[in-house]
Amino acid sequence: DRIFFRPETSRKMLSDFKTLAQKYFPHPSYLKINGRPVVIIYLTRTFVGDYEKTLYLLRKEIRKSGFDPFLIGDEIFWYVMRSPHLPPSTRPERKRIRLFDAITAYNLYNWSKTAHMGFGADSTFLSESRDLFLSYRAAGGKKVTLIPAVFPGYNDRGVRLSENHSVIPRQFSPSGEEGGFFREALKRLALPFLDPSLPMVLITSFNEWNEGTQIEPTQEGGATREDYSPSGKEYTQGFL
Repeated sequence: DRIFFRPETSRKMLSDFKTLAQKYFPHPSYLKINGRPVVIIYLTRTFVGDYEKTLYLLRKEIRKSGFDPFLIGDEIFWYVMRSPHLPPSTRPERKRIRLFDAITAYNLYNWSKTAHMGFGADSTFLSESRDLFLSYRAAGGKKVTLIPAVFPGYNDRGVRLSENHSVIPRQFSPSGEEGGFFREALKRLALPFLDPSLPMVLITSFNEWNEGTQIEPTQEGGATREDYSPSGKEYTQGFL
């Protein structure tokens, strides 16, 4: 549950960024913010060890290639790691946050938060996520932009049934339509947190079908509208 930054970890990360700078940053289609190539780094909230020095050297070395990378850290979550000798914290790690140009969340789904599960209209997921965004925006201050992130629902039971994770349906309410939860997430979590200087929202995901977060357009088929488990509810918990 932690990514330890040891000398070999730092060397590998720097090598990977040099490859990005050589092969991808110059491409005209590469995403840039104010001319700076964007890199979103997954699970920065688990970084421990000498990551601060690594990120400093990374920026310094990549600038020699003529690029000033815009680093977005995956920092926002219900708990984050601190030093290897301390338990996880439920508060933002300000020191780590301020190493990045912006922060975001890849996915705020947390199976242990039972009040988040089920239909969004009956759960606390959106309200508690809003409070979490507020705390992280305050922690980042004026120097680190918060980029809101949303998802249209969650169901990984098709690939992790033994974990018995609960479902967040793509409908907002029992009688709601497909896409209702996504619409409410955009309205309550994305739009209120858009930064005027960087009006950007991240969506999890385009096509991560194994976790039920996909927004990729597709033709509906019978097998996608019915739970074929013996009980008819094992893969969906009755949410279709």
